[in-house]
Amino acid sequence: MSKKYPLLATAEEIRTIARRAITLMDVLHEGHDDDDAAWNDPDIRRLDHQVFRAAKEAMRFCATAAGLLGDASLLQLVAQLLEEQATWDDHADKDTDVVAEGVGELLRRGAPVNDSVEAFAASPNNEIRAVIAAGLRPTSERAIKLLETLAKDPIAEVRKPAREALATRGELPWWAGKWQRDPLAHLSADDAAALREPIERISAMLDESRWALMKKEREFTDLVAKLPDPIAVDVLETMLSAGGTYETRMPAAGAHLLSREGGIEAFLRVLAGWTKGRSFHLTTEHKAMATGLSHDRAAAVGLAFAKYALSAPGALRDEFSTPYFLAASFAEDMMPPGADLTPIVELVLEAPEVTTRRSDYIISKVASMLGANNARPGALSERLIAARLAGYPGAWSRMSASIDKLLQKAPFELLRPAVEQALRSDDDKLARWGLRCILTDAHAADTDGSRIELAARLCEDTRLRGLITADPTLLKMAITPLRAALRRGELACAEALNVVSTISELWGGVAPSFYARTFTAGEKEASRRKVRDEYAAFLGPEELHGPVTEEEWAALRRVRDASPPDEYTAWMRVLGVLPEGPWHPEDRALLDRAVAAFADDSDLAMPISMCLTGKATVDDLHIFDRLLEGASDQRALIRSNMYSTRERLGLPAKPTEGATKAEATSGGDWMDEDEEDDA
Repeated sequence: MSKKYPLLATAEEIRTIARRAITLMDVLHEGHDDDDAAWNDPDIRRLDHQVFRAAKEAMRFCATAAGLLGDASLLQLVAQLLEEQATWDDHADKDTDVVAEGVGELLRRGAPVNDSVEAFAASPNNEIRAVIAAGLRPTSERAIKLLETLAKDPIAEVRKPAREALATRGELPWWAGKWQRDPLAHLSADDAAALREPIERISAMLDESRWALMKKEREFTDLVAKLPDPIAVDVLETMLSAGGTYETRMPAAGAHLLSREGGIEAFLRVLAGWTKGRSFHLTTEHKAMATGLSHDRAAAVGLAFAKYALSAPGALRDEFSTPYFLAASFAEDMMPPGADLTPIVELVLEAPEVTTRRSDYIISKVASMLGANNARPGALSERLIAARLAGYPGAWSRMSASIDKLLQKAPFELLRPAVEQALRSDDDKLARWGLRCILTDAHAADTDGSRIELAARLCEDTRLRGLITADPTLLKMAITPLRAALRRGELACAEALNVVSTISELWGGVAPSFYARTFTAGEKEASRRKVRDEYAAFLGPEELHGPVTEEEWAALRRVRDASPPDEYTAWMRVLGVLPEGPWHPEDRALLDRAVAAFADDSDLAMPISMCLTGKATVDDLHIFDRLLEGASDQRALIRSNMYSTRERLGLPAKPTEGATKAEATSGGDWMDEDEEDDA
């Protein structure tokens, strides 16, 4: 039974509010005749804006409330509201702005300051602080105290109205909100005279909106470059610390801060300011703050950020909205080419293990510095190779993926012997690393032959072939000899299933296990083409290209029937590798066996329903009813797959009472989801 909600508004209340809103808008449209003073009066303009917003929001409320009420008699009224709103469709205001301005207007009309207003005045949201600053009046000690704080806000849109409200109460420091201390106070008379002009220009620019300042970022940064380190660092830290994701995208200013003495420590404090905002995230402009530094400075910044990130308390290691995580994200791509990575390795090895949290994102980010595009193993090569051959013992495991990537750039004369040793190892993970390397970075054409020839020889070893066919990357590197082996009937069932799936990844042929309605046939082919381009060196002659053939499906069915599935994982695998198009009799018989096995294992509902999503005809829809009845704990997922299946077949997503039986009588034609006109 659906939840019962309380009444929001009656039909008569909706009509009353709507009529008033329409009247307000009509009066607003009449304007102020030819009264130029009224048009230019800021208080009148603000009132006009308030009337406009109130009328507009009232219309939105009435339309929404009418839809919720469901009273058909309100249809014409809502249609009239839609006509009214159509003219103003580009006036979309954020909900927080609308509500905050209501608070600000009430303060302007004399509402007293309370705890909520104080909380809003300290909000990390610039727009909310600006509204409070504009609404407050210095009529009480509490209000004055808030205004004095807001008058020192780094955001000009907040600071200026607060300063104006306090203008009659004495002079405020001109530098407040721009510097944390008077930039001229500790300068000699000569230095103060020499720097007064750039400081005044900087001060004037900081009185503009943040968006205006961002447009003049290069000019602003050039002026700051004329200042000594303490004054430059102060103004940059103050400015960059305030604002959300979009107001702090000033790469030149950030890079200049990092280049100055004391700038690294100040930048880490800036990160703490950023995380006070809601949902702050780094953009490409933020990441660009770390570019353009000298080689040594970039290395110093990267190491300092990594150290700071790893100083995070254990309880914060899996949190994204912390300055530690932001520092680690900056450090990820910061080390310049050729920088010594030994300090980073030592930091990760020595970092205390966090056992009370599910994930340690900080460690992962710092370790990824080793796998960055600029990273080079250099003098670390032998030590990293030794750790790789030892299976990454202890804390080395934190860096395993990144070191594997870094070792792709190791000197060939060191890498090749290690790879050959790895291929002889009984450790499957190590042997797989050896296989990937010998087919790519450690490949020697003069002794190994082509990559395809080498892959064919490796597949002759039963153990290595098993490792290759269980690894998606290695499968694509060895697809040419493995496809030939599939046709010759030399593969085991699991190997054949994986090879057919890989052929489909490259050229198509396997029915999807879910209905990907958002992808056209052309888009899916473009995705396959991208994979083929990546592995072009491994794809061999044309006769071994193209979608899965009937010969290959027949070979798969033979090994599949020889090793019938008897548990969940096996059923999931075989039901997920079936050909596109109508049912083949042997595949339909496989589905029937799975449905029969479902009687004893309700977990099979998932692989069966996923199979139906890509393969079912109308005549198969009744199977969903059986799955829903026998697997009550999986009904949500089964229904989702059923709705997707029905959508693929051109039926309403949700069946009506008795619809399944009626639909089945209409025939069981296959509806291919790729029959789309991509022209």
